[in-house]
Amino acid sequence: MRHLARLRARPLGDFARHAITLMTGTLVAQAIPVAVSPLLTRLYSPDEFGIFAVYSAIVAVLAVASTGRYELALNLPRSDLVAVHLVVLASLWIACAALFAAVVTWSALPWTNLGWIYALLPVSILLAGAVQVLNYWLNRQKRFRSIALSRALQGAAFALVGLGFGAISLPEGLILAFMAGQLASLAVLSVSSLSELSRHASKLRRGMLGRTALRYRDFPRVLIVAHSLNMISSRLPILVMPASFGAAAAGFYSLTQQVIGLPMQLVGGAIGDVFRQQASTELRDKGSCRAIYLRTLRTLVLLYAMPFIVLLTLSPALFAFVFGEDWERAGLMAQILAPMFYIQFVSSPLSSMFLIAEKQREDLFWQSALVVLTGGALALGWLYGSIEVCTMLFSASYSIMYLINLAMTYRFALGTRSQT
Repeated sequence: MRHLARLRARPLGDFARHAITLMTGTLVAQAIPVAVSPLLTRLYSPDEFGIFAVYSAIVAVLAVASTGRYELALNLPRSDLVAVHLVVLASLWIACAALFAAVVTWSALPWTNLGWIYALLPVSILLAGAVQVLNYWLNRQKRFRSIALSRALQGAAFALVGLGFGAISLPEGLILAFMAGQLASLAVLSVSSLSELSRHASKLRRGMLGRTALRYRDFPRVLIVAHSLNMISSRLPILVMPASFGAAAAGFYSLTQQVIGLPMQLVGGAIGDVFRQQASTELRDKGSCRAIYLRTLRTLVLLYAMPFIVLLTLSPALFAFVFGEDWERAGLMAQILAPMFYIQFVSSPLSSMFLIAEKQREDLFWQSALVVLTGGALALGWLYGSIEVCTMLFSASYSIMYLINLAMTYRFALGTRSQT
């Protein structure tokens, strides 16, 4: 009986250990840039932060399609060989996406007022796609330390390069720092993945590649659109605000995301990485992953409760004190966005249930509704002519949609139980 009890307790121990490993890496990854943010905000203007925010938002949106979303299927097959074929399919998509982006971007540059730095967009898209695929491969292999290290080095590289170029007053320094972080992350992931992927290289078959593409055809066919919509909805303020309220508005929103939203998302993402791996196994073997779903939900709700209270009460004063008086408006944005950050932090890690339960079409429907609702909220804020009202409407619409997301994913976690 004692042996049986130990076996039953083991998955929870594995979950906690893996989650802590990834959380450590992601906390370090964000702690370094956040720690140097008071220096960066004094080296770069809100306008320069805004230009960087637009660049990184474009990369984030286009990187979604760059892999065909095949990396999201890597935890589903039992066989590592099938998973390796998924890696190959994703890599082919990345190469094509980078080539297409290069043709479009380099052709458009002479006819636009975009700076020279935008010529690097195809490279950033290539790096982003490769990082995504290798991250999911190592997640399948339970190489969580490598993932954590890659994220920590990404944050360190961004901070060091950003400070260096800021010291010499290079306006594009934040974008170059962003790329340096991508390269550092990719280097760690590549070294950690190379031996295992090479071991399967001789077993690759064109016929199996075609069958794998057919088996997981809904990932590119449905998820590219669904997840592109999700990325667009989350980046809409950055993409829309410069045209309505100036580049500085995107800079304010970007700083809020960097020091509050992104760290919370990455901590939640670390928990989500472990949840995805264990929930996939539990749903496949038992027909339901309700237990691990509820355990993860409780952890997420408790983890962000105190930061939420601080944001809601003190963020304008804190931003002005830490980043300078020019950034007090970013603190007001953080206060308005606090409920959205909380609900998103709780819901996002669990939203992988759409993939685990292979509910891609439901995901597409939800993502479409998200873009329509948040886009409409931003349009109303623009008509009102107030950046605060615009932010408030965006926060409310995003929060509503993620509460709906939470209800949907819980039903998916019930699995076959929900059918009885």
